[in-house]
Amino acid sequence: MGRKRTACKVCAAVKTLCSKGRPCCTRCKRLSLACSYGEDDTSALTSADVARRPPKTGHTRSKAGCLSCRRRRKKCDEQLPVCGDCRRLRLECCPPSIGIGIEAEQVAHTPETLALSDPEAGSNAIAVAVSQLRVDASPEWASAVADVFQDHILSIQFVDWIALIENEHKSPRSELANLANSAALVDLPIPFATDDEAGRATFLPPTALNNMIGIAPFSLKDWSFGQRHLLNHFMQSVSRALVVVPDEENPFLRYVVPMVTENAMVRHALLALSACHLARVYPVFRQDLLLHRSLAMQALRSDLVYPDSPEGGLVTTLLLCLTEICEGDSRTWALHLFGAKALLDHIDADSLGKQPLQSMVELYNYLCCVTSATSDDVPPMLENNLSDDAAIHPLFGAAAHLYAILPSISQLGKDVALGLSPAQDLQLRAQDVELTIQSWAPLEATGSSRYLVEIRAAAFATQWALILRLSQITKKLLNSDLKIKKATNNILSAISLIRPGSEVEAHILFPLFMAGVGSVTKPNRLSVEYRLKIMETTVGFGNVSVAHNLLDELWRRSNEGKAVDWEDLKGSDWASLVLL
Repeated sequence: MGRKRTACKVCAAVKTLCSKGRPCCTRCKRLSLACSYGEDDTSALTSADVARRPPKTGHTRSKAGCLSCRRRRKKCDEQLPVCGDCRRLRLECCPPSIGIGIEAEQVAHTPETLALSDPEAGSNAIAVAVSQLRVDASPEWASAVADVFQDHILSIQFVDWIALIENEHKSPRSELANLANSAALVDLPIPFATDDEAGRATFLPPTALNNMIGIAPFSLKDWSFGQRHLLNHFMQSVSRALVVVPDEENPFLRYVVPMVTENAMVRHALLALSACHLARVYPVFRQDLLLHRSLAMQALRSDLVYPDSPEGGLVTTLLLCLTEICEGDSRTWALHLFGAKALLDHIDADSLGKQPLQSMVELYNYLCCVTSATSDDVPPMLENNLSDDAAIHPLFGAAAHLYAILPSISQLGKDVALGLSPAQDLQLRAQDVELTIQSWAPLEATGSSRYLVEIRAAAFATQWALILRLSQITKKLLNSDLKIKKATNNILSAISLIRPGSEVEAHILFPLFMAGVGSVTKPNRLSVEYRLKIMETTVGFGNVSVAHNLLDELWRRSNEGKAVDWEDLKGSDWASLVLL
C-alpha cells in the first residue's frame, strides 16, 4: 500500500509543491483551477468549485440527414431539396420519412395516432393528457385548455381530423423538382441497332412542327439523339419564346431551322442556343452548350476567311449573340452584335431585301433596340428597315416605332451624363422625344380576340415605360414623384391584360423592369416579382433572372433607406443585363 497522497490532483499531475489548503490550494486558487484532493474526497469540493468548472460540451446527432448519406455512413449537410453529396454524386436524395427530432416510438404513441388505430386507446391517451395538463400548468390556463380538449378533441371524429392534419404536415413537402437529379436524365438502352435509320427516326417523339417546316427524318440521319433532342427543343420552346406571332409566321421556324441541314455552322450555333436554354433546367446540358458553341465559333472563323454565303455567317453570329443573352451573366453579346454589323456592311442592299437576310436584319435591329435600354455602347440600327405598326411584327409586335426611340433616349442620357451639350439643347431634344412618344398610337382593334388585346396592352406598357425612362434621365425624378407613380401604375395596368404564359410575355420584360424600378409599394413590387418569376419559367432566358436579382437588390436597399440608382447597380454587379 503506497503512501497516502496529500497534494491535490492538479498539483500532483504536474508534480509541483502543493500548499494543501482547503478547500482550494494556493496554486489552484491563483490559476482559477478546480482543486480536488482525491477520488473519494467529496468533502474537498464546495459549491464554488463546482460552479467554477466549465460546462461539458454537449453532443447531439442530427436525424435530418438524407437516407442516401445514412446508407453510405457519410455526414449529410442537410441541404434541401438535394444535399451536397447527392447533388455532386447525382444520387437520389431521400429525406427521412419521420419528422425531424421525433422518434418513431413517440409518433406511434401520440393521441392522434392511437385514435386512428384504436379509438378507445386514443380517447384514453387524450384523457391522460388532459389530466396531466391540469397538474402541470397554472390552474386558470389549464382549466380553459382542458375544457377545449374535453369539448372537441374527445370526439373521435375530431381526433381523426386532427390526426390526418398532423400526418399531412409530417409527410415530406412537395418541393420544386430539382431536375439536376431527374430520373428522366438516365440513359436507357436503345431498342434497335445503331445503323437502323427507321428505328432511329421513331426514337424521338414526332412533332407536327417537322412536317410544317419540311424536315424529313432522313435529313437528320447523321445527327445523334442528343442533337435531335436539342433541335426539337429549339423548335418547340426557344423559337416561340422569341416572337409574338403564330408558328406559321415565326422567322426562326421558317428560315433558320431549315438551314441546319445544309450549314454546319448554323447547326452548331442553333444547338448551342437550345442547350443554353435547356441548361437553365438541366445543368448537364451545359456540356452540350460548350461543345456546340466552340464548334460554331471555329466554323465561323473559317467562314470569315473563306466566306461561303452571307446568310450563314450572319445567322450564326446572331444566334451566338442570343446564346450569350440567354446565359444571363455574359457580356460578349455586344461583340457578336458588332460582328453582325460588320457582316451587314459587306452585303449589298438588294440581298438584304430578300429572305432569310431580311428577317436577320430585323432581328439585328431588334437586338440593337433592346440592348440600348441598358447599354450605351451598341452598334446603330440599319435605317429604313423598321416594320410598320399597322401590322404585328414577329419581333417588335405592334410597337416597332416605340422600340426605335430607345436608342435616342439612351444617347440623350449619355449626353446628359457627360454634360458636353448645352442644357437648353438637351431640354429641347427631350421635349421632341417625349412628344414623339406621346403622339404614338397602336394599331386599331379590328376584333375582340384576346391575342390582339394582349398585343395592344404590351405596346401601351412599352409606351409608358419609355415615358418613365425619359423622366428618370432628363428630369432626375424620384420614385415618389407623381409622374413616376402614374407611369408605373399604367404599365402594371396594361400588363394585367396579358395572361401569364402568353406568347406576348416575350416582349414585356422592359416595361415590367421599369415598373419594378418605379414601384414604391408592396402590392406593386409583388405584382412585378410574381410576373418575373413566371417568366423565368415560360421564357426561360437567363437575362430574366438577372433583371429579377437586380430589382430585388434595389428594393432591399430602398427598404434600408438608401438612395441608389438602378444604373449604378447594373454597372457594378449586373453589367450583362439585357431586357430582351
